[in-house]
Amino acid sequence: YTIECRVNDVDGKTYWLKIRNRAVRWSDDGRAEMVRGTVQDVTEQVLRDETVRDNEGRLMSIMSCITGVVCRKIVYPNGTVAYTYMSDACEELFGITAQEAIRDAESVLARAVDEDRRSYLEALESSVKNLTPMSWVGRVRGAGDKVRWVHFQSQPRQLENGAVAFEGITLDITEQKVAEIALA
Repeated sequence: YTIECRVNDVDGKTYWLKIRNRAVRWSDDGRAEMVRGTVQDVTEQVLRDETVRDNEGRLMSIMSCITGVVCRKIVYPNGTVAYTYMSDACEELFGITAQEAIRDAESVLARAVDEDRRSYLEALESSVKNLTPMSWVGRVRGAGDKVRWVHFQSQPRQLENGAVAFEGITLDITEQKVAEIALA
């Protein structure tokens, strides 16, 4: 068996230990007579894991305040696109769940209004080719097929495998665009 437990030393300092044991000799009635095992101090790992969980929780809390979609997109050398992260605001802005977007990246592109899809693909291609920030303004069909104006911004980063990663945000700018059009 393996267990992790928290212990305190005589000075009150807390340690985390991983204890691994296995029975090596059994009695006739099935009880362990001899057990061998190890004890490992895993305090640093436990504290690192707690810090990561705290940071992830803080980041999720901050992202829930953003009125837009936060995403991580990978463009592979063969041109294939995949989302590895999509915030829950995806459903309202694009009319699909974050899980759908991650499972099928084409479903996000399909939400772009036909007339605007080409400019999105051109902006993406240029950003991948030149490793320059991507900024695209266009229309998408959101929840209930309602057309929304969006502004997508992201920073590309070359990965070791030749793919390009984009961490970015898509903001709903419908109200601003409607006001601009009304003033024109």
